[in-house]
Amino acid sequence: MATREGTAQRIIFPRGTVILKGTHFGFLAIIGIASHGIAQNAAPAQNPAVEQVRGSTQALTPETRADLRMIAEDRGEVVELNGRSGRTPRFRLGASTSIEHQSNAPLLPSGPRDDWASTSYFDAGWNPALSESLSFDLSLRTEITGYFHLDQLSYWGPTASALFDWHPRAKWPHAYAGGQLYRYDRIRSGAEITSAGAVLAGLEQSWDFHGGRTRFSLGYQFANYWAFPLTEDRMTHTLFAAITHQLAGPLYAQGSYIWQYTDFENQARYDSRHTLALGLLYALNDRTALRLYLNFVRNESSAPAADYENVSSGLGATFSMHF
Repeated sequence: MATREGTAQRIIFPRGTVILKGTHFGFLAIIGIASHGIAQNAAPAQNPAVEQVRGSTQALTPETRADLRMIAEDRGEVVELNGRSGRTPRFRLGASTSIEHQSNAPLLPSGPRDDWASTSYFDAGWNPALSESLSFDLSLRTEITGYFHLDQLSYWGPTASALFDWHPRAKWPHAYAGGQLYRYDRIRSGAEITSAGAVLAGLEQSWDFHGGRTRFSLGYQFANYWAFPLTEDRMTHTLFAAITHQLAGPLYAQGSYIWQYTDFENQARYDSRHTLALGLLYALNDRTALRLYLNFVRNESSAPAADYENVSSGLGATFSMHF
């Protein structure tokens, strides 16, 4: 396995997410179980710092914003009525934090193969209904990731996204389209790592079984990023599948699989990334949840130095408020 600095692959990816309360775009109650891990080992001509955070910029895939409304419904909140939005608040605030161990993929071209990292998200959102079948979602988020030993790799960055969501019938898929802006900087030096604007569109569908105790979701997303540095211009295709089951009361289990194909437009590189994730979620109340997760990532790349495997595991907590 070759060497590249870790990438917080948040595609989203972020981790796979469960939404405790809120609408189709309830980013704030993110309680992850998918991959955030250390990652792609950079090709010699590429900037490893950019590689480290690329995944965190890809936060809008359906897998990471899959809203498991059954959790809210267990607590008596009317989130959907006959396939339409019910008494769903328009505004949200939230915070999420986790500590995880990342292994296998070297953090630096000639450095250790593992480290502990802490990641925190702070979110705010607005989600008005434009009609019975069309809604709009504006989301602002700040991410802070710190490494325990290699603190020179620590970074932070804001992300703004705007999406339109169309759901014409209760049993039909959701279709969405919109855009995203982001920037990431090093915490220690303040130097810019990367920034970009993106357009994206996708479809997602969910089915409930066992009296609403089990939810199975499928989705596809296309995205195109215009980035700095220019070598980060890329086009992505993402497929995901996720299943969540209520084990007992407030305890839930979730598994997910994500496949993402990335075509880098200004370099001769193509990546095929596979992510498997398992997690347990315990909802303390309507606003707070704890999570335990394990992720495996296999990145296949035409750039030999970007070919790697990674395993990460961690503990986290999430707080969200809707009004």
